[in-house]
Amino acid sequence: MVTLTVLFTNNATPPVATDPTTVLLRVTDPAGVETVYTYALAQVTKTSVGNYSFSLEVIAHGYWNYRWEAEGAVVAADESRFLVKQSIFPNPL
Repeated sequence: MVTLTVLFTNNATPPVATDPTTVLLRVTDPAGVETVYTYALAQVTKTSVGNYSFSLEVIAHGYWNYRWEAEGAVVAADESRFLVKQSIFPNPL
């Protein structure tokens, strides 16, 4: 499992954690298959104001790409990726 997190803030100085109206998480697995998770469907968890997380089960080695998107009260996006290396063990836990 990999936990993906994001913090959404407003444009104030200093920025203040703010909840968007809509929160989406787009994940692309190493085969290029995209899956969208949402806060509205209770797939993404709100941990505190402006902070959201998702526990992703990674079942394949290779690069996983993800993008957080916010709309409404906050309009923002953040994307990144991580690499899952293939295990040298034939049956890893």
